[in-house]
Amino acid sequence: MRIAVGSDEYEANSLGEALAIQRAGLMEPDELLRAWCQNGAETIFPERKIGRLEEGFEASFLVLGGDPLEDFDHVRDIRLRVKQGHVLALGR
Repeated sequence: MRIAVGSDEYEANSLGEALAIQRAGLMEPDELLRAWCQNGAETIFPERKIGRLEEGFEASFLVLGGDPLEDFDHVRDIRLRVKQGHVLALGR
């Protein structure tokens, strides 16, 4: 079975859902990150090469201030955002 984590609301993100799953202990951090970052992207955009750091895939990723496998709250500490190879301003 493949699980994808994502928001049900158009103008919201899925951070709250991911944190709730983590707090409830429903998934291990590596499983949750895969469901959120890789499976979610592949489910929403099946025609795009997205959600992986592999050759031929879009260069869209976040740089965090720490390892979320050690402390999942690091997902809140975004230091750099890159979308399709372009650095985005840190805001909000």
